Amino acid sequence: MTATAHAATASDAAGSAPRTPLVIDYWTVAMGEEASCGSCDETLTVLDRAIDTVRPFADQLGIALKITPRTISTWDQALEHQITASPTIRAEGSELCPSHPDGTETRLWIWRGETTNSLQPQAALDFVLQALTACSRQLSDYLAHGGPSPYLRQFLSVSSATAPAATEACGLSAACP
Repeated sequence: MTATAHAATASDAAGSAPRTPLVIDYWTVAMGEEASCGSCDETLTVLDRAIDTVRPFADQLGIALKITPRTISTWDQALEHQITASPTIRAEGSELCPSHPDGTETRLWIWRGETTNSLQPQAALDFVLQALTACSRQLSDYLAHGGPSPYLRQFLSVSSATAPAATEACGLSAACP
């Protein structure tokens, strides 16, 4: 088996190829019949503004920013997703969330040594920029190693409905056409 080192380019990522998604998960805890509260809604507005600020740079890098709202309502879901506060913002392995001191609804956000009762725009911007940097780095590494091989690209460029079906001869035991 040989490996083909086809150098994909950033223009492949930013041009006609699909854009790489950067998903920012926005976790809240259902509070009664409400999916979120006023504080979480304000935090989402701050996050939306940070994303709007960063979006032109993401577009130039071939990265599409997207917030995915997620809500938990059970103890099991909190354990499964390791949610300790509401809201919790996650992207590219990083997390941004407040603390709830003394078991109250008070939210304390800490950023660069400063503690505030609401998410500061600079903290949200910093979080989104760090996530964008991590995503861009991963995309750059992937493309520097060639991205999909030219062989795979012939199948990836067509819709799944028109892609040739795999045969039994195509696999580890034989060469694919």
